[in-house]
Amino acid sequence: MEEQINTTKMVVRVIIEVAGFPKEHVEQVIKKMVDRIKEQEKVLRSDIFEAKQIKEFWSTFTEMELSFEGMDHLSGFCFEYMPSSLEILEPERLRLESKDFENAYNDLLGKLHHYDMSLKNTNAANLLFQKKLRELNINPEDLVKSKKEDKKVEGSKEEAPVVEEEKQEAQEEDIFFTKLGNKV
Repeated sequence: MEEQINTTKMVVRVIIEVAGFPKEHVEQVIKKMVDRIKEQEKVLRSDIFEAKQIKEFWSTFTEMELSFEGMDHLSGFCFEYMPSSLEILEPERLRLESKDFENAYNDLLGKLHHYDMSLKNTNAANLLFQKKLRELNINPEDLVKSKKEDKKVEGSKEEAPVVEEEKQEAQEEDIFFTKLGNKV
């Protein structure tokens, strides 16, 4: 029993999801990801599940069982592939050295700081973009308003066909770029 507690080798089941559109793209992405993982990791089992449509997106996932040599290896995999869940199948109990625990948390903190910096940079760029639009007498909120009532067929409660929605979106894009082009 003591030997099992001290082992650092782990067998882990992970689920990795991919969502997007079109369906073919989602299927290609998940297959390429599984192939890349198989090249880099010791994969014991992998299954790719059929893509299903969820609203306007397609979603699929893979369930894989992999072998990892310690927490650092597992942490690196999680940061690289962002599984939606993981389950440690073996061993039943783990004994971590404090250094392994520190490394895992320092990796987590580093990634969180990176995402925080990226989010702050994106927010700052968005504010600058909005300020520039206002200087050009363009209200940023007017550019992103959705007019659902325009997408309905007159005299009907049913949604207009997709073609009509695409025409509406194209017109809104044309208005946006025309307004922006006339001001720049």
